[in-house]
Amino acid sequence: MWRGCSIVRQCMRLGRYSFRAAMLVLATLVVLEVSQATYSSAGDAVTTGVKIDASFDHNTTAFPLTGKHVAVTCESCHFNAVFKGAGRLCNDCHNGLTTGGPKVSSKPADHIPASDKCDSCHVTTSWKNVRVAHRDLNQACVTCHNGKAATGKSNGHVPVTANCKGCHSTSSWLPVRMDHSDAAGPCALCHENHRATGKPAGHIKASSNCDTCHAVSAWKPAGFAHIGITSNCASCHNRIQAQGKVANHFQTGQPCELCHSSVLIFTGARMNHTGITGGCISCHNGAKFQGLGKSSNHIRTNQPCELCHSSFVTFAGARMNHVGITAGCATCHNGTKNQGLGKPPSHFPTLEPCETCHTGFVTFSGAFMNHHGIVDGCARCHTGLPFQGKGKVPGHFPTPEPCETCHSGFFTFSGTFMNHHGIMGGCALCHTGRPFQGIGKQNSSATGLPHPATSFPCEHCHSGFFSFSGAVAVPRQLRHPLVTMPCANCHNAVAASGKTKTHFVTSRPCESCHIASVWTRSIFRHASANYPNGHAATLPCRSCHTSNAELVPYRTPAFKPTCAACHASNYKPAAHPKVLSPRPVPYAITEVKDCSGACHVYTDTTLRTIKERRQSRHRAGGGGF
Repeated sequence: MWRGCSIVRQCMRLGRYSFRAAMLVLATLVVLEVSQATYSSAGDAVTTGVKIDASFDHNTTAFPLTGKHVAVTCESCHFNAVFKGAGRLCNDCHNGLTTGGPKVSSKPADHIPASDKCDSCHVTTSWKNVRVAHRDLNQACVTCHNGKAATGKSNGHVPVTANCKGCHSTSSWLPVRMDHSDAAGPCALCHENHRATGKPAGHIKASSNCDTCHAVSAWKPAGFAHIGITSNCASCHNRIQAQGKVANHFQTGQPCELCHSSVLIFTGARMNHTGITGGCISCHNGAKFQGLGKSSNHIRTNQPCELCHSSFVTFAGARMNHVGITAGCATCHNGTKNQGLGKPPSHFPTLEPCETCHTGFVTFSGAFMNHHGIVDGCARCHTGLPFQGKGKVPGHFPTPEPCETCHSGFFTFSGTFMNHHGIMGGCALCHTGRPFQGIGKQNSSATGLPHPATSFPCEHCHSGFFSFSGAVAVPRQLRHPLVTMPCANCHNAVAASGKTKTHFVTSRPCESCHIASVWTRSIFRHASANYPNGHAATLPCRSCHTSNAELVPYRTPAFKPTCAACHASNYKPAAHPKVLSPRPVPYAITEVKDCSGACHVYTDTTLRTIKERRQSRHRAGGGGF
């Protein structure tokens, strides 16, 4: 063949007629060489006696030779010595035609329906080594997988009409992802331990269909339908077939259903305590799956539960047995949860132990306060509020004095003796004659006559505050040395003469300036810090009190309360030099408004060098400036 090619190239140089002759020679050589070759019916193997020019590298072309194409003769593809333009697709040669060359294998009649290129599934090493790309297939699986064109359902396949891809994947038949949504028959039709997993050997006895308890997504967890089951739980719940008692379940031989009323969950069990009268702690120890035990803040006691807790359904309403307890109440009675009742919020403050006053251990009422060692501070407890001591009765006379001022007994309030120390008026506020008030007006003890009708206060005539005797009956002849009440009580221009119209305006009581023996003599003395000592010796009152009132109207209010408030108009700047050179500069009054202060005379306006130090030259009692 290769020699023919060489002859053709030589003939092409000789001319047209020589070329025709050369082609006849070439055809003769081809026939001779073809006659020496043998082809298989399938075209997979070719045996030839023709020598192939090994110097030609077919990989340099657009169709590299691989697999069984390596041993194929050139003319099997290059018909009629045509080298250029030969087909590159598989079916260009593998098409069952013989035109222009030998017959090669092609798609058989029973080939699966496919429009893809051959090399999408086949390789050049062998037709039968097929790699099908299922992702581009739109046909039903059974179109090919029918047991002829491709593997189909096995003899033991579960009966199902669903499409293969509902359970199988295109990459592998196994493992299978069963889609139970299309399953119409009972579970046991497949799940019989041959085709698919069935009941295990230890399965609980049940004739119900599998899907009554199991879900199609997984065997576990199984939701057992307990409808109609009311007893004999332990026949299944034995830790083998179904969950049984936990390891730390409290010990009991009773059937499950006695306490567990729910057949769906075990929580919320309600213990049946019928017939149980003791031994609570054997179950009520607070451990998991045991009865509730003592709370963390339960009162400290070694006594059995049933000594105080009489109810076996609830712990509330426990009644403490105080037999033999005589002290230490506060150990339990601290008011915290699960402890004894403590002091109420309004209990009077005390650090004494409960048993000092409370003698009953069943009830707190009837407590008797032990006042031993108490001599004052009664009002801290005797407020009249609940859980406090008795307070003042509703009709008690008004007084801010402490109880112990008058009440000397701490066990009874009777026999009270009023301490009138410091009281100079207002007798009628208390002496009304009503219960829990002071004695009111009485008949004369000497004559038996009724008390004279008068609107004057008691102290107007009665000078004694421990006895009503010795009262001066005629107010006009009242002896003032015996009067200790304020003058204005009588001298109010009604009961007695009061201030004149021209009287100095003041809110001070009369006795601040006047004495009881004569009105015209004044004993007033200035005590205000704003009134320097000594003015009184040189000045009449009206020199300052120009408005005849206690409040002084300052001539220059901006300077009060300094001297300049009154003496600013008398200030002489020339007499108060600050600087003498180069020209005199006097002090402003704002700088020396306190005349009693000191000042300096400086050498110049820089005020750095003092030429003369002047101490205070003015005195309030100096009689002038």
